[in-house]
Amino acid sequence: MLYVALIIGTFLAQHFLVWWAMVFPCFLAGYFLAKSPSQAFGAGFAMVFIVWATRILSLSIPNGNLLGNRIGQLFFLPDWQANWVIMLLASSFIGGFIGGITCLSGQLFQKKSGISERMAN
Repeated sequence: MLYVALIIGTFLAQHFLVWWAMVFPCFLAGYFLAKSPSQAFGAGFAMVFIVWATRILSLSIPNGNLLGNRIGQLFFLPDWQANWVIMLLASSFIGGFIGGITCLSGQLFQKKSGISERMAN
């Protein structure tokens, strides 16, 4: 359920709001659905990485990866036609890291607030 909530929440946040809006569904999924810190970080990282990579591909492929290649030139990457792949991986990694840290924060906040002990009683 954690993975599905992260995919749907992150996709909707990315589609309708600014790029950093994915922290809200990640934090909430970590708070309510994650069972352990490692699961929270891993799920947050993997799901945001996948959503960002597919979103970047859906925007980049129709224009022939023109923007990704030009941004690669700004970072002094070698002048070849696959710079967009490096930019896709770098951007998706950054998004995945932010998603993982945010989901982990939600899980740790839930653990620190003691909500799991109160719900068990």
